[in-house]
Amino acid sequence: MLALAGPSCRWFRRAPKAAPAPGPVVSKPAPVPEPKPPAVPEMPEPPQWPAGQPPVPPPPVAMPKPQPPRPPRRARPLRKSGPAPGPIPDAAPEPPKAATPLPQLRQILTPEEQREAMRACERAEARVEQVLALFRQRRLTAEQQTSITRIRAFLEQARQARAADLLTARALAERAVVLAEDLLKTLR
Repeated sequence: MLALAGPSCRWFRRAPKAAPAPGPVVSKPAPVPEPKPPAVPEMPEPPQWPAGQPPVPPPPVAMPKPQPPRPPRRARPLRKSGPAPGPIPDAAPEPPKAATPLPQLRQILTPEEQREAMRACERAEARVEQVLALFRQRRLTAEQQTSITRIRAFLEQARQARAADLLTARALAERAVVLAEDLLKTLR
């Protein structure tokens, strides 16, 4: 392959250029043709309408009807091998079903833990009622009135949660006690 592509190969040699002929060569420039103006087509004159007749109105433009919005795409289920399903007839969409509540996870308490949580709730409620009794006959500031409203809300939530979840009820009652103790500090 190298022997064929080498400089001594006849196929790739260049032929020597011929020497220019002696003497001056004068060439005349070619004449440039003048551009012709484009031909203007002759237009026939528009027809004249007889007097008293209205001109023909243009044809009405057909407006396309607006298309209803497309329903959102649903995810396609994975196809299983088997016979291809037939066409699905258009049916009215089913009304949404009521969502079933998810089961709530709760901590399982031993009977002793249940009794202790119940006692803690009762103690917290008694302490909150004791503090609120001190403020019943007093003139309250707006801040104190807001605190009392919050304490009563926590206490009511604790009472409602006691039947379903003792640990939540205990935590709510303890929050009410903390707020009651802060309210008691404003009295002094």
